Amino acid sequence: MGGIILYPRILQRPAHLNTRRLPHQIPHSTPTVAKSWETSSDPSMTPVSPKGPLGFNATAIFRIACIRLHFNLGPHRSLGTGDPEAIASAFCNAPRPAQTPKIYHAVLQSIHALSIPVRIGVEYVARTQTLTWSTIHSLCNLECALVLCKWLDTLALDPTFIHRDTRRLLGIITSVLREADLAPPGDRVGEFGAEQLRRMGATLVRLLSEILKGAHVFEMMHVFCDSLRTYAALLENDLDSNTAG
Repeated sequence: MGGIILYPRILQRPAHLNTRRLPHQIPHSTPTVAKSWETSSDPSMTPVSPKGPLGFNATAIFRIACIRLHFNLGPHRSLGTGDPEAIASAFCNAPRPAQTPKIYHAVLQSIHALSIPVRIGVEYVARTQTLTWSTIHSLCNLECALVLCKWLDTLALDPTFIHRDTRRLLGIITSVLREADLAPPGDRVGEFGAEQLRRMGATLVRLLSEILKGAHVFEMMHVFCDSLRTYAALLENDLDSNTAG
């Protein structure tokens, strides 16, 4: 219950701060909070908790807060239009994150979020998430997929300059894709070219669209799914045309 109260306050914090002051004013509580629940064995933090979904839902709010503190894509999604084509176009035009150590926290949180449905089973989650997952998880996963895709696109601008910490994160992403049977066949471990990085981003977006394809109560969930499918198709078509050219 404490997480449900605390995490929205962290999420609202950037809105109360001037953009110029943001990097200097953000509280240092998020790493402490993250460590406390990431190392916790509390079963309430899982989607199958017998205590109900409250604790698990709080983690989704926390992840959104972590992401937006370091890379806020909220104003660049056009979700309010309800139009998958417009939303996918907004995703394409959204800015890339700066390649700084601060972005790693948002990237790692995004990887963790998408690894959960992969570990449980993509088809299983697609069929049953209406019963156990809140809409905030779908919004969280959407932002996570978009952050990872944009971060990979940033790396693709200069794939020759990928240092050790970045390579570790790429290795984790590759492991998640392999577990979902979506890793490119025959890829060489530890070698990441521009095309491979961008294709990984498109694959992550496609993966999330598969997770969201099940039945839902709220229409916005179908909008999320259709928007991601359209965005993934745009990315894949662009990659294929560049390869053919």
